[in-house]
Amino acid sequence: MMLPEYEKIAEIVKNTTTKNIIFGRIDVSQNDVTDLDAKRYPAVKVYKEGMKHYGYLYEGPRTVSGLATFLLDHSPAFKNLV
Repeated sequence: MMLPEYEKIAEIVKNTTTKNIIFGRIDVSQNDVTDLDAKRYPAVKVYKEGMKHYGYLYEGPRTVSGLATFLLDHSPAFKNLV
């Protein structure tokens, strides 16, 4: 299950001094989401500042370390945390 792992990494980021990373959840069945091409749910997508119509879909291991690696690869703000 991904939710506990997602919540762990969100808490790690929340406890830092950065305000450049925002974690959120959205129910795509209740919202008009057009660019989520996920093959499994829950899905995680990283959007860089200024690129709200194009994101990087996470398809790796459903673990804190997997999510951290993905964020390191796709988020300059996350790289500044570690």
